[in-house]
Amino acid sequence: MNVITAALAAVFASFLPAMAAPFAYVTNQKADSVSVIDLASGRVADTLTVGKDPAGVAVSDDGFTAIVTSPTARELAI
Repeated sequence: MNVITAALAAVFASFLPAMAAPFAYVTNQKADSVSVIDLASGRVADTLTVGKDPAGVAVSDDGFTAIVTSPTARELAI
């Protein structure tokens, strides 16, 4: 393996998560909500009402805080 290939492999490996998260967060733009999916069972664990047309979700590393963007409403839900 040459130096460039080894360097690229190291960079891409650093983007891999250390372990799988237990939940996925999916915005439901037309329903103004976010679904919390339990990845182990593949089922909806909860649905949270948020601002109009949620577009993105960011979750803290510890999984206790989620921030949802709603550009249409120009607000963030925490």
